[in-house]
Amino acid sequence: MTAASVSISPDSLTSDDFAKRTDRIINDHVLASMALGLIPLPLVDLAGLTLIQANMIQSLSELGGTKCTLGEARKWILAFAGGSSSVFVGTSLVKSLFKVVPVIGPLLGGLSSSASGGAVTYALGQLFRKHCQQGGSPTEEPSSDLRSQFEEAVAQGSSRVTELSEAKARTEQEIEVVADQLSKLEGIGPKIEYLLHAAEIHTFAQLATTPVSRIREILNEAGRRYNIADPTTWPQQAELAAKGAWDELEALTQLLKGGREKKD
Repeated sequence: MTAASVSISPDSLTSDDFAKRTDRIINDHVLASMALGLIPLPLVDLAGLTLIQANMIQSLSELGGTKCTLGEARKWILAFAGGSSSVFVGTSLVKSLFKVVPVIGPLLGGLSSSASGGAVTYALGQLFRKHCQQGGSPTEEPSSDLRSQFEEAVAQGSSRVTELSEAKARTEQEIEVVADQLSKLEGIGPKIEYLLHAAEIHTFAQLATTPVSRIREILNEAGRRYNIADPTTWPQQAELAAKGAWDELEALTQLLKGGREKKD
């Protein structure tokens, strides 16, 4: 059964909002790809990279109003494994295997695969967005025209990776934030904690002042795995944690399950 085409922008979003949210999804997954490339284990980063890219395709599809399975997302990505794009697939494999070399291999392999992984993720995100804007669906293979644009898109992705790396370095120099363990709060697990960190919410104090509507937006952008979470009490819990009021927080969490108030 063929999925419906992804609309350029859902009725609930303006075209500008849609563009900003898709940009944010792509950038978040580019950063995740870059971080994964630093893992000093051959092939593990390559497998993880495909999963990150597939999750990005799913998130973009859902934002456009169409559900996409992990298998469909992977199949769409693999359509770029032929032709000129095979150069980048082969390069990623070589850089991953380079980590087998003792001591210096993991360092050099990680630095190179971090950049190339981020660039390829950026390219796939931009091309999938264009595919959807042209009326394509996740179950339809990208056109030959799109596949021919892959090399250029990766080059643009390399520039974007540099920009993101420089911005991250500036932020780390300007503000040294000691991140709190947000997963201590009821309803927040390690994966959601990662999403909050990616959205620049690192501390209990920051979470305490973040509107619930903004937290819901972060969860919605991450897809259906996360948007079922209820963040209503997270700022309240975070405020208590920021004050060090652990007894009060413990009393509150006894009334909660998954971040929600327990029903009688």
